[in-house]
Amino acid sequence: MLPWIAILTRPSISESGHPTEIIYHSVKNAIIKHGGIPITILPKTTNLKTYTEQDLNANIPLINQCQGVILQGGDEL
Repeated sequence: MLPWIAILTRPSISESGHPTEIIYHSVKNAIIKHGGIPITILPKTTNLKTYTEQDLNANIPLINQCQGVILQGGDEL
């Protein structure tokens, strides 16, 4: 079975001003290249400054199904 690798999305704002969640193609492609299956995990909030332990705990059951987790970098992390 191929390993599932969770990618936590990054909140962003589109050019038209709409909130969006992003993953870097380079991260996704690296997982695939090395035999994994990328699994996107969306946070309960788009504002990481208000991201609480309760929000994180809501994703724990899904994260526990994965064999790895990637936290994408950015200024807000």
